[in-house]
Amino acid sequence: MGDEDVDEDMSDEEIDEYVQEKYSEWFEFLENFDQSMFFKEGIQEIMLDDSVNDLLSGIQKLPEWKWQVRLGRAKTPIRSRGATTSKLYVAPNIPKKKLRNGISNDRYKVEGLLKEENVLVMVDESALLFSPKRGLMITNIGIFWNSLEGGTGGIPWRINDSRITTIMINPNAFHLADIAVEIDEKLILPIGTVGPTNNEMLIISDLICSLIDIANEQHSRI
Repeated sequence: MGDEDVDEDMSDEEIDEYVQEKYSEWFEFLENFDQSMFFKEGIQEIMLDDSVNDLLSGIQKLPEWKWQVRLGRAKTPIRSRGATTSKLYVAPNIPKKKLRNGISNDRYKVEGLLKEENVLVMVDESALLFSPKRGLMITNIGIFWNSLEGGTGGIPWRINDSRITTIMINPNAFHLADIAVEIDEKLILPIGTVGPTNNEMLIISDLICSLIDIANEQHSRI
């Protein structure tokens, strides 16, 4: 792991025990998520300053898939230039119904933790025949998800001196957003697969990396 406290003579079991102890608070979020954990001392929120507003205003807008019908043929997808995707929602233009659903217990189990102004971006899985159930919600308090494997969960940007350093997306997941976060450039925590999201995750990846930088810069001023 490249940590000064890890001895090269340690067994795999000893290294696992060390990692579990050193990053116990992160594992607790991942394995036993409860919104009350975000109220613990040492949890850093991102201040909603001009750097966040500038970041959101600069997010690339994706084209929206629309459908046209031609005689004797099946419906054919066409792209409508200049329209935003129906799967990616960026503040302050997140539909009120979707926003209220996101901060309730219906989607991410966070009722009472978040206000509407905390939500920066929401991304849904692609769903043609039913309402999307899985996805990501990016807030100034942390990242929240509803995944195929792990259900609902959430993780903060920083716990004391330990922080998220990057987000990782599996490029071979066949349009499934198979996601993990890296802690302190040493520990990888898998979030799971949040369903088909097409190209939205490319934008989300860049956004999260930028928010990580903002969180780190804000922490350095404390």
